[in-house]
Amino acid sequence: MAERSSAIFWVLNCPIYLLRCYRCPASPITPRSSRMAVGSLGFVNHSVSRIQVELQTETAAQEAAIARLEAELRNAELEDRRHQYLQKEGAVSASLRDSKQLTSDTVRQQLNEAKAQLSRITRSRQSQIAESRATLDQIAEVRPVDVELARSQVAQAEAGVARAKADLDLAIVRSPQGGQVLKIHTRAGELVGNNGIISLGQTQRMVAVAEVDELDINRVKVGQSATVISKNNAFSETLRGKVKEVGLQISKKDILNTDPAAQFDARVVEVKILLNEPSSHLVAGLTNLSIQAAIDVRE
Repeated sequence: MAERSSAIFWVLNCPIYLLRCYRCPASPITPRSSRMAVGSLGFVNHSVSRIQVELQTETAAQEAAIARLEAELRNAELEDRRHQYLQKEGAVSASLRDSKQLTSDTVRQQLNEAKAQLSRITRSRQSQIAESRATLDQIAEVRPVDVELARSQVAQAEAGVARAKADLDLAIVRSPQGGQVLKIHTRAGELVGNNGIISLGQTQRMVAVAEVDELDINRVKVGQSATVISKNNAFSETLRGKVKEVGLQISKKDILNTDPAAQFDARVVEVKILLNEPSSHLVAGLTNLSIQAAIDVRE
């Protein structure tokens, strides 16, 4: 049977990363000139063909993004409805239900923005094609100087497109790795603070952080089995895991014991317990929950 330390053990935790990014306004893509001089019919035809290929490429990429977001929205809405039902039945907390609803709303907003972007791409490229074809119809005789002017305008337009794409890339928030959004700190239009934009956690494998009394720490080793229970009946199961890391620093404990006979000035060491996959799945939505742990020091 596992031997329990006299210390208070606390906090179900998972690794958290703060994403920090400042949104940059994307520069609008507009034609550099309403009339572009060209040196030959072949040059204009080449421009029209290039714009058509770009339109097809950009449209295909945006449609793929829309399809992906539609699939994510269906999944998010399903999760939202399921957690609304579970919350009514008392199986999950209101905060978890709100988190699922927020995820659904966020994906829906991203889908609307992607559709609007597709519409803007289509209108812009079709406008450029129409202008190029109108120029093609107007060509009778073009001087060499007009050819050089047109080439200069094309180069400027291409540079503007490259800048717009770079600005768009800076405006996209990318996570360094996959995970569950735990909390949104900054919404669209708000100034990013010290907490970043979101708190992201890898909830597939949860970690319990225990405070072990300094008198018992020499008996705790990496790899020993441990069990975790809820102090306030947040979950009824007994979670299982193994000691992943033993801290190297002794400090005052952060969580006070409800036992009046306990020492409030006890010195403790943090011990991290990596829960197994079934246990992690049970408490994936209970980050920072107060718990009590037992470590089998006989192993």
